[in-house]
Amino acid sequence: MSALAEERCRRRGAAVEKLSVLSRRPDAPQIVARLDDGLALLRNLLYTRLEADVEQDFGRDSMLMPLSHAVTEHNVKGEIESFMIAEVMDELAESAALPSPAENRQWLLELRLASRQDRPALEARADHYLMLGSRDRQLEFSDMLEELIREARLVPLVLYQLFPLAVRGVAALAFGDHLRAGEIRAARRPSSPRSPTAAIATGGCSRSTKLAASAATQYGPSAG
Repeated sequence: MSALAEERCRRRGAAVEKLSVLSRRPDAPQIVARLDDGLALLRNLLYTRLEADVEQDFGRDSMLMPLSHAVTEHNVKGEIESFMIAEVMDELAESAALPSPAENRQWLLELRLASRQDRPALEARADHYLMLGSRDRQLEFSDMLEELIREARLVPLVLYQLFPLAVRGVAALAFGDHLRAGEIRAARRPSSPRSPTAAIATGGCSRSTKLAASAATQYGPSAG
């Protein structure tokens, strides 16, 4: 087993233990695995879109790639993780998927941040995001990404509008709530008149929009 696989098993095992005690659900291992896979894919899809312009300039494997690229990737993915944790916690609280939604914090942090040395800072960021309303959370998230990676300024605004929906869809599906996932896919907001699914079906959206929207309903078992 690779070091990455071992680390993933440790994270999931700790999260399953805490979730099992909290929820008494026999399918806690499946919930954790689905959520972990889905969030990992969403994080990677968003980062891939953000760094697309860097790859165009230097090439993914080029020796010309700035040495700071790895640090930037680490920081950007950390910010994405904090945002996703807050969004999942908010979704679980709204949907009442668990009897004590406020207690979700610990197992979610264990699942997504256990292997990161900057975990305390990211926990604080997640807590801060959770205190914000949905719109303010979205705006601060986009502002933070633009500070961390300049290419984020080139991303269509609709991506930041659809990404929270994708995160919530993954959370609902992880808990087996297909009805709620359907409601999320059909969600229509004033700033985003079409649902993520409709945007893909009609082809009337950018590549970045399709990536975030499709992840709300499709994610694989080996997202990394």
